[in-house]
Amino acid sequence: MLAFVLLILSLFSNLTYGKSKSCVHGSLSPHPTDCTMYQACVHGYQMNMTCPYGTAWHQKNSTCADAAEVRCKLQDDKGDEYAFSCPSTFGEFPDPKNCTKYYICSYGTATSMVCQKNTGWDPKLKLCNHLSNLSKCP
Repeated sequence: MLAFVLLILSLFSNLTYGKSKSCVHGSLSPHPTDCTMYQACVHGYQMNMTCPYGTAWHQKNSTCADAAEVRCKLQDDKGDEYAFSCPSTFGEFPDPKNCTKYYICSYGTATSMVCQKNTGWDPKLKLCNHLSNLSKCP
């Protein structure tokens, strides 16, 4: 049965797993270092699950939500600077800290981009849009 569950989970999400002593079957928790991931416990195995493209883990709702709406702090190896982690190998993603910026991910490497004056990143259209059209960008 466990093999079947692992097969189903692997079809819908990128995952890694390992035995955990404190893992309660059915529990969901945020990943300790990556807000685009979460951890699910299946029969004592802690699974690292990746949220779908453009989303991040929302602990209060226990689900993946639009990355633009989920606030998370990512830190680089120094622990004091912001480092963006691509949620997918390719794509365009909003900057969680600044609505006028976004990232282009290519082969898992993020390149920071800035929208032109009076525009901000529109995650639905995947382009820079006039600020008056963006409700969540001051």
